[in-house]
Amino acid sequence: MRMSVYADSVNGDGRWSAEPHVLPEHVEVVRMLAESEERARRSEAERRAAERRIEELETILRRSRPDG
Repeated sequence: MRMSVYADSVNGDGRWSAEPHVLPEHVEVVRMLAESEERARRSEAERRAAERRIEELETILRRSRPDG
């Protein structure tokens, strides 16, 4: 189940709030989960970019070989 976490915009005090089905004592855990998911998305994008770069470099190497 995915729960979204958002900054409290009603009173602007900067506290974290969560959807009503999340118990107040779990708000911090839900916030950490959201942060972890964001880091995982960034890591996945970085991994894909690195794989593309590796493929590009391998292509350059293959083309530069005398037998290539």
